[in-house]
This record gives sequence, C-alpha cells and structure tokens, in this order.
Amino acid sequence: VGTVLTCHCIPGYEYIPGISTSITCLNTSKWSEISSLCRGRKCPTPIIQNGKTDAVDDDDIRLGGNVTFSCEYGYRLVGEATLKCILKDGKVDWSRKFPVCERVTEKPNTTSKAEYNKT
Repeated sequence: VGTVLTCHCIPGYEYIPGISTSITCLNTSKWSEISSLCRGRKCPTPIIQNGKTDAVDDDDIRLGGNVTFSCEYGYRLVGEATLKCILKDGKVDWSRKFPVCERVTEKPNTTSKAEYNKT
C-alpha cells in the first residue's frame, strides 16, 4: 500500500501529453487506474511526386498504421501501393521504400479498320 510505480513506454511508443506516468497501490490492495499512457510514434510524412495517399492526415500516421499511394491521371504506380509504419532498428519507419509515380508514355491503342461482310 502506498507504493508508487512509474510506467515507461516501450520502443516505438511515446507518452501522451498530460497523462500521469505513475500508478499507486491503494488501501484496497489494487493499483490506481491509469488511462492509455503511450501511443505509437509518428512515421515520417509520406510524400510522393505526382501522387497522393489515402491518409486523412499525412503528418499523423503512427506505428502500426498503413498508407496506400495512388498516382495522378497520366501516371502509373511503380512499387508497392500499401506500406505499413513499423519499428525498424529501434526507430519508427516505413516497411519499404515509397513507390514512384511514373509518367505513362505509351501511345494510344489504335486498331486497324476492319470491314464486316454479311453474306
């Protein structure tokens, strides 16, 4: 009773501002309640030229979150479309390199004229 423990976030997580990091053993021999103490750290902002992501807020994608890329009209996606925010070597980062939006340079599909004989 009366013992105070200080909680810590595991790698890849950070303290939520304004939340107490301590819990106390109460007279009931139970620990005081603690709300969510930690949240996943933010991944670097995903940027893709001539494209966009499906994220509501590109600056707030956190550990465990996914982002899917797409390209503007006239461009095609080269690489994996969906990436996950993961813990890599103790740091939060993307599961692989961002894809690239490559300009479509193919000529329009033309068909030769054909005739139809109904006999």
